[in-house]
Amino acid sequence: MLKEILNIFLKKGIKDIVCTEDMLKSINNDDKEHIKEKFNVQILNDLRSATFFANGEVNACNEPVILILKGDFLPNIYTGITEAWFQRSNINIISLFEEYDDIKIEYLERCIPNIITIYDDNIEKYKNKVLDILNNNMPSLINIKYNTKLEKKIDYGDIINILNNCVDNKIEVFTYNGANRSNKNIEILNIEPKYKYGILSKYMGYITGKGKKVLILLPYELLKIDLNIFNNRYINKNVKIVILKMKQNSNIEKWIQENKIEVIKTEKLNKNIFKKFWDLDKASVLIVEEEI
Repeated sequence: MLKEILNIFLKKGIKDIVCTEDMLKSINNDDKEHIKEKFNVQILNDLRSATFFANGEVNACNEPVILILKGDFLPNIYTGITEAWFQRSNINIISLFEEYDDIKIEYLERCIPNIITIYDDNIEKYKNKVLDILNNNMPSLINIKYNTKLEKKIDYGDIINILNNCVDNKIEVFTYNGANRSNKNIEILNIEPKYKYGILSKYMGYITGKGKKVLILLPYELLKIDLNIFNNRYINKNVKIVILKMKQNSNIEKWIQENKIEVIKTEKLNKNIFKKFWDLDKASVLIVEEEI
């Protein structure tokens, strides 16, 4: 169905697509090859930035743009698409949902006047509706059911074993899309992929009122979409962030350090390194280069 909808856009001369890298990875190979072959694709790391980029492209080129995303992430485009509504930008959003019951988009009706949900595979039944929204210089939204590839769960087991041997009292540990459960020393607070935007911001908000150290294990690719949070007056000594799978990046390290946060780097995590990091009486970041 995705390809059929895109072909309607293509016949109208609309060939510019904006999406994120993980969005492109999550669709099937046939649709992916069709997009790469037939369309001009701009790939960004952050969906929120992608929405503003799409709006800028519409205004700069005076041509409609397609924005493709998973339906779970629709709340993250609200600010950008509200700006597009004010500017009457012709951004055509295609959102992919695993189930029809997941389509809860009433809050978007204020800033997206043209919304279609396609409930079957008969594209001819919806073709005229799709063509109608293409003639409006306003944001539009097309919802379809689509089985995207799920992100593989991350096993933090080796790291958790190290933590177990380093702490005397039970600690809280945020993980992203983890496959691990809590134990007597570690209480796992797992964050699902649909909540990944602003993951560090959520962590910072949580820790502000805790009054004790709380750890977060963060894959490097998620750090890149929430870097601004380090410029935050509420950062305190209880902030303990472990960044995983991060190779040399002096710009990011410098940015973190300039916000008065201690940075420790290691190729491989071990008990001594973690204990040194955990015992620091200041906000600190541990960068681990190894794969997990």
